[in-house]
Amino acid sequence: GEWKDGKYHGQGTYTWPDGKKYVGEWKDGKYHGPGTIDGRVIDAGIWKDNKLVSELSECEGSPATDMALSEKWTNCYGNYTFTDEDRVSVKYVGEWKDGKYHGQGTFTRFSGSGCGSYREQYVGEWKD
Repeated sequence: GEWKDGKYHGQGTYTWPDGKKYVGEWKDGKYHGPGTIDGRVIDAGIWKDNKLVSELSECEGSPATDMALSEKWTNCYGNYTFTDEDRVSVKYVGEWKDGKYHGQGTFTRFSGSGCGSYREQYVGEWKD
């Protein structure tokens, strides 16, 4: 992950010896922002100073239309993947609000593999 002044800061993953893993945002060496802890229990939410301050529900399914997005993906955390008619794939993993990317998230767009393929990615804050 990312570091600042010798501490975890930004996006990163921490794995304990037992295999449990935190994936998410860090600030000054503490969980801060969107993140998940897996293991026997999965806690997905917004963290502040190592404390879970807001739980997020997991979005499920693969909506195929804008209508499905606005109806099903409201105020939650989840991923959405699709491939358009030009065989360009898009994947978004992050927070949603009213069927739109909103809050912390990662948007990746890519086509194929090998020569002639491309990939672009944005990691950060989404609004409206």
